[in-house]
Order: sequence, then C-alpha cells, then structure tokens
Amino acid sequence: MIQKFKDTSLGTRFVLAFLIVVIVPMVLFAIFSERLVARKVHEEIEKAASQNLETAWLQYYVRADQMKFGMLQATEVVERAILKNDRHFLREKMLIWKKTRPYVDVWVVVDRAGRVIARLNSDKSGDFFELNGVVGKALSGRIPVISSEIMTREMLLIEGEGLANDVVIPIKKAQPDEYDPGHESLKDAMMLTTVVPVMDKNSVVGAIITGDILNRDNFVPDTIAAKIPGAVVTIDMDGVRISATVPYDNGHKTIGTLLPASVMAVLNSGKGYRGVTFMSGEKYITAADPVKDNKGDVIGNLSVRVPETQFITLHSDSRRNILLATVFGVIFAIGTAVFVTTRLSKPLGMLVQKSREAASGNLDIMVPVRAAEGTRDEVSILARSFNYMISEIKERNRERETHLSELEKKTKDLYTLNEKLQAANQELEVSLEEAQSQQEELQSANEELVILNEELEKKTNELFDANLKVKTEEEELKQTRDKLRLIYDGIRDYIFLLDPSCTIVEVNKSFLNTYGLQEKDVIGKKCYDLVYGCNEVIPECDVNNGANLEVSHRHQATTKDNRIVERYVFPVFDSRGHLVNRIEYIRDITEELRLREQLFQAEKLSSLGEILSGVAHELNNPLTGVIGYCELLLEATKDDNLKGQLEKINDAALRCKKIIENLLSFARQHRIEKQFCDINEIIKRTLDLKVYQLRIDNIDVLTDLDKHVPWTMADPYTIQQVFLNIINNAHLAMVEKGGHGRLYIKSEHIDGLIKITFSDTGGGIPEADLSKIFDPFFTTREVGKGTGLGLSVSYGIIKEHNGNIYAASEPGEGSSFFVELPVVSPSANARAAAREARETTAINDESRWTRRRILIVDDEITILNLLKTIVEGMGHEVDTAINAMAAVDKIRDKDYDLIISDIKMPTMDGKGLYRVVHSLRPDLINRLIFTTGDIVNPETQRFLEESKCNYIMKPFTPTEIKKIIRDFLASGGAGSDASQDFPGG
Repeated sequence: MIQKFKDTSLGTRFVLAFLIVVIVPMVLFAIFSERLVARKVHEEIEKAASQNLETAWLQYYVRADQMKFGMLQATEVVERAILKNDRHFLREKMLIWKKTRPYVDVWVVVDRAGRVIARLNSDKSGDFFELNGVVGKALSGRIPVISSEIMTREMLLIEGEGLANDVVIPIKKAQPDEYDPGHESLKDAMMLTTVVPVMDKNSVVGAIITGDILNRDNFVPDTIAAKIPGAVVTIDMDGVRISATVPYDNGHKTIGTLLPASVMAVLNSGKGYRGVTFMSGEKYITAADPVKDNKGDVIGNLSVRVPETQFITLHSDSRRNILLATVFGVIFAIGTAVFVTTRLSKPLGMLVQKSREAASGNLDIMVPVRAAEGTRDEVSILARSFNYMISEIKERNRERETHLSELEKKTKDLYTLNEKLQAANQELEVSLEEAQSQQEELQSANEELVILNEELEKKTNELFDANLKVKTEEEELKQTRDKLRLIYDGIRDYIFLLDPSCTIVEVNKSFLNTYGLQEKDVIGKKCYDLVYGCNEVIPECDVNNGANLEVSHRHQATTKDNRIVERYVFPVFDSRGHLVNRIEYIRDITEELRLREQLFQAEKLSSLGEILSGVAHELNNPLTGVIGYCELLLEATKDDNLKGQLEKINDAALRCKKIIENLLSFARQHRIEKQFCDINEIIKRTLDLKVYQLRIDNIDVLTDLDKHVPWTMADPYTIQQVFLNIINNAHLAMVEKGGHGRLYIKSEHIDGLIKITFSDTGGGIPEADLSKIFDPFFTTREVGKGTGLGLSVSYGIIKEHNGNIYAASEPGEGSSFFVELPVVSPSANARAAAREARETTAINDESRWTRRRILIVDDEITILNLLKTIVEGMGHEVDTAINAMAAVDKIRDKDYDLIISDIKMPTMDGKGLYRVVHSLRPDLINRLIFTTGDIVNPETQRFLEESKCNYIMKPFTPTEIKKIIRDFLASGGAGSDASQDFPGG
C-alpha cells in the first residue's frame, strides 16, 4: 500500500495527504461524540431502571402493610380467646378473615411462647411456629414485624397437603448459560409475612401470623407492572421464576424458568444487578435486587425489565446528525485539496519534462525562472537548482573524457606485467604438487599412530573404571558395615550372638555400658550364668528344644539383678541349612510394667473422683436445707437450751459440708493456676481428708502451725495433692510397722521461705533408696498401695512453684519430709488484706441497701423456700420459680435486679435458662448468680468458665448467701458488667 502511494503522481499524493490530515480528526471527533451520547443514554437507562425498581419495592410492601393494618384491627377481638386458649373461636375468626382477604394463604395464632393455638389451613396445634426468628422478634419487641421468609416443605405439609402441592414449581432448564439450582423442582415457598403481637395492657399474650405465598401468585407482579407501563416484573427464588407478569415467554410458561447464571452470581453475593438481559430474543434493561429474610440472608430477588427500544430513539437521532456533519466536512476537504494541488502540480510537471530531456542526452536546456533571486517559493528555488545541476553535468563530462584517455594508457602497462606473473605462477604450482605428495605420506603414518593411541587410551580407561568401581564397592561395604555396627551398638536393648552351647560369641555395647563390663569379661561366658545367674540351662529355655532350632522363640524371664525382660531368640543357619549360632535379643520391660501399674492406679483414682462427685452432689441439696434452716432457727430462738442443741446440729452439718468441699476440691480436674493462699489452711484441709482414717489406725496427729506464716503465690489444689501424698506415705509406713504411730506437722517462716515439715514414726527409708525416692516410678511398696501420684510428680509440682522438697530418714526410727516454698511480697499481702477489709465493711454496712426485686429458681422446694426466707429477711422483694420455664415467663413480664438459679434442673436446666435470657433479655445476663453442687462435672466447669457467671457451691449457709447478694449490690447492683469474686465463684 505504501509503495503504491509512492508511485502515484505528486498531485494525487497532495490530495490524499490533505484529506488524511483533515478527515481523520473529523472522524475521531464524530466517534467521541457518539460515545459521549451513548454514555448519557446509558446513564438515563440505569436511572430509569433504579426508579422502576424503587416503585416495585413500594408496591411489594403495600400488600404486607395491608395485612399488618388488618391484623392490628383484629388484635382486640382475639385477645381474650388467646388467654383462654379458645382454639374453636380463633378458627372461626380466621375463616371470616379469609373471606375478606382471600389473598392471604397462611393464618396462625400463637401464644406468648410462640406455641400454635390455632391455624387456618389445618387442625394441628401445640407446635412452635418460629419462622426463622420472626415470631420471637415480634413477641420480644412488642411491635409488628414484616419480613420475607422461606416456608419449607415440612412447614407447608403442616398447613395442609393441598397447599404444599399447589406451590410446587417444576424447573425448566433450556439454555446452557442458565443458573443451576441443583434440583428438578422447587418445593419450598417464598412468603411475604406479617407478625402482629397481641397485647394485654402492657404485656404480650400472643401474636397473629399472616402470610401471602408468592409461588404462582401473580398479584404482586401485576400490581407493580400496572405502575410501570411496558415493564416485565418477576419474583424469583433460588434462581427460579416463581411469579411473573408475562404468563408465557416464547410459547413456554414463564414460571419455573431460570435466571442467567451471571445475574445470579451478583444477586447471591447480596448486591443488586443492573444490566441487559434477553427474553424471547429481545433486549431488556433489567434491574434486580435481592430479597432478604429476617436474618439478612438472600432468599430470592425482585426484578423489573423494560424493553431497550424505549431508550434507543435519542441515541439513533444523535448518531444520524453526527454522520451528516462528518459527510459535509469530507466533501469540503476534498474540494479544497483539489484546488491547492492544481496550483502546485503545474510547475512541477514542467520540471519533470525538462528532466526527461536531460536524461535523453539534451543538456542544452534551461527552465525559465520568473521569480526574483530572494524568493521563498520552493518551486522557483527548485527550477534554479535544476539549471545549476545541468551546468555542473556539462563540466563533469569534460573532466571524464580526460580521465578516460589516461586510464587506457595505464591498462596497457598492467597487461604486460600480468603475463610475467602467470609464468612465475606455473613454476610455483609444480613445486606445490611435490610438497602435497610428501604431505599425504606423512598423514597416512600419523593416522596409524592415532588408531594405536586410541586403542591404548580405551584400555587405560577400562582399567581405571574397573579400579574405581572396586574402590566404590569397598567404600559402600565399609559404610554399610559401619552403619550396621552403629545400629548394633546403638540399640539400647541387649543383643547376644551365641553358639549352640549358649557361649557368648559377641555382644553389643548397650549391655556392656549398662553393667560396666569390658568385652573381654563377657566373650566366652555362658549366657545363662552371666545374665540370669543360673548354673545350667533352665528347663523352659529354648536350648532344650534341640540343636536344630528352626523358628524364633520369645518368652519372659528375670535377670539375676531382678529385672524383668523379654527374650527373643532367632536361629542362624549356614549355607547347608545347619544351625550354627543363635541371636538372643533381650528387652528390659521392668519400667514398662511399673508404668502400667501406675496407670491402672491412676484410673482407679479417676473413678473414685467421679464417685465422690456423684455422692457429694446427692448430699448437697438436703445438707443445704439442714444448714440453712438450722442457722435461721439459731437467729430466731432465744431459748439457750434449744440454741445449744441447734449449735451442735449446725456444727455437725458444717463438718459434713467441709468434708464434702475437701473431697470435691481433691477430685476436681483443673489447670495449674497460682493464687494467694494460706499454706496453713491447705494443711488443715488436707488433714480433714485423712483425720478419720488416721484415728482408727491409732495414729496421733500433732501440728505446730505458725500463725504468722505469710501467704504465698501457689496453686492450692496441686499443693494439697503433694501434702496428701506425703501424709499417705507416712500413714502406710506406720501401719506397716504395726500402728500406734505419730505424725508431726510443722510450718514456719525462715529467711523468706515457708518450710513445712512432715515427720512420722514409721520404719524409715533405707539409705540406699533415699537418693532415689524422687526418681520416676521408684517405689519400695507393692503395686496397688499409695495414691499413685508418686514422689516424682510431687517433686515436679514443688519445682514448678520455685520451691524445694527433700527427705531425711533413720531406718527403724521414721522419716521426715521437708517442703520449702517462696513467700509472696508484702505489697501483695497488703492488697489482699485491704480487699478483705473492704469486703468486711460491705457486709456490715446493711443500712445503705435499697429494696430490690430478686428472682429465685430451684426445683428443690426446700432450698427454694429457704432462699426466699433468707432474701426476704434482708428486706428485698422475692419471686420464685419451680423450674426454668416458669422463670422465663416471669422474666418476660418483669425486670429483676438479681436472678439466683440452680444449674441442674429437669426439662430445662440453668444452662438453658442462660441461653433464653441471653436471647430474650441480654441486659439480665450480668444479673445471674448460679448455685451448684456438681462443680466437679467438666460440662459444668466449662459452662461457668465460658459464661463467666458468678456462682456459689452447695451446701451453703445463709451467711454466705447474704454475703454474695451484698457483694453483688456493692459492685453496682443490677446491670453491672464487673465480674465479682464470690465464694466458690
């Protein structure tokens, strides 16, 4: 194309260049104008689509408002019937309402708990009608709620099988780019629902639920289309059209068809769609928004489509005007280009003609020039340049003729010289041929030498490769041998190579290192003598099976140092199949067997803890009643004789309470968590667990506990386990000696350490064992005795507390164990004392508490009445509930400053009550205090840790209940977010 342009006349090129310079900007301007107009039209289309969709949403909720206002008028009529649970009356009312509002498909009346009293479509009642939380939201909020929700197939079947079958929509998939819902028919229904609460003065007694099922119901789309002429309106669920203004699309029913997959991808993400879609081969401007349920999840969409032809007229007119303006500009540019080119090409044509004459040999020509010497006309300048060029050519021709005559003379001289050179060249060629013949002979000899050299090099390489291979194999064999030796000597068990007579031929280093022997001390010795301490082969040994042992044997044996081992014996055969040696593999299983016994003992302790937990829980409720009423009688009676008897009962009950608390504390599983604690108190609690058993075994307990021992940072549960383990060991030692012993326990503060001493009058510890008593699994007792904790674990616990534990013993005289723990800083003790002082002040100051409303929940009538008596005695208003369901009813109707509830109750327990309160009245969560007698239960522990609720353990005293209520009110009363440190909580 470029070459053809260069070959055209100058005039044509001028015209084309001028047209390109003028027309291209005009075309670009036309394209830009067309795009700008198109953008404006597109913006108008999107604005119109959004306005149409807003109109559609207004019409969509008009139906819901109609149902809401209608049911608001009916609430007074059904209020009394709901309170009386008059199902027949409510059913008749719904039949009347159905006649005036035929478009309503679902009518249900529920009580304040959401339980169905009556429904229009069936006689089923008593079930809970939740509908994705919409009913609960209306009941708790006391305001009407409008929402779009999904009625599942199961819910529709409850309403009636006919209704469930009518809403089923078969899915018709026609195009590959359509959305695939993954099933062949749509059995659920989308329902526009309204829930109106029914009020009795200031409380909710129930609710009326109405619903318009949108499946196959074209009323809403037709109403919207009437407001938007020419629009196509559809309601879709899961990508399937469930109602539409157009009953047929291209000869097929619209309902049941699918939306494009690209549109559904946008709607399922929760965003609206604005764009172009096709229906029956025609373009539509589509606007669609997702329909969301009460929880904000997308359950469908509402879409409005308008034909694109309504918006393209303006675009077409603008495009036609731009095209006409462009055509007129092109015509004008062509005329201008022709005029300018004619003025330029005429003088240039004359120059072309003169140039052709000069090319034919006529140099006596000149181009006439009319312009003055200083003109700027390029054509005149070009004519003068042409005349100057002709003059120069004439001069150059004269000089060329002179040079040619001189060149001819020099050519003759060169020809003579060339003949002489050819003669010399022939002589050189003869000499070259002789030299080439000699070269060929030398080359032949050289080739023979090369062949011999290659064969020699090949043999040399073969010898080198063979030598390298031998060295590699020797190295691999050496590495393999070293590796096997390393493995052989690295095995911690014992390996012997024996001949048929049980003589040791070879042994690994593990056996030598364990017994401190040299290889010379072992080789040649008899295995049964060196290892098992026998004079001869024992009857059960595999050697007695004969000299031709052909299979491996395994059995358990005891070494001469009383270690229990497992023996594995393997035969070694020669190439002819004869038995030549035996390999004996010995594994020490002494510690393994001891670990199994320890594990068995730990499992028994775990089972014992569960039994203690169950027994304690069963005793807690009656014991709480005994302690509570006994303390109340002590406060009420003035008879000294009766008061003395009551004090004895109360002391005995408190003793039982303390024993149960100690048992639960010991059995409870928990993480190590250090806190400020009194070591003397831990010692006393530990003795409470053993005092009875020590007394019946005639063992006296003497204590010397320093009252001035400061508190320290420690985990009281693990420290108690350490003390209990030491006391148990002392107890067993004195019983084994014959009883009538004495246990002496002393605490003292020495140089920043708390030192606790446990001394007994048992048989003592042998000096050889004293250095090993803290080693893992070491014991001097039979399996099954002791707690199973082990002094090694006690040692680890004390070391974790940065303390020290050690022992001293005199065989036959008894043993002493010493535990040393670091003391906490004085500032921390000061803070603890200050906090205790504040709590004491808060307990004694009763005059500043105002009367509060308190709810008590417990399924035990005795404890319920006891708590009511105690709290009313403090001057507060008390409501009671025998179970959690009754408590929920009271919480809905009243506000409470404090709720005290048991955790374990039938039907709904305290954890269920917590969840209901969290849902209905989250503001009451921080006003909950739980009572429990089952703190050992892992589920109860996990619930209390996760909820962070305050709690008090059963059995409790009236004084403890009063303290926990006072502490709660002192922390800010009802609604306080601060977590309180209550007894047991």
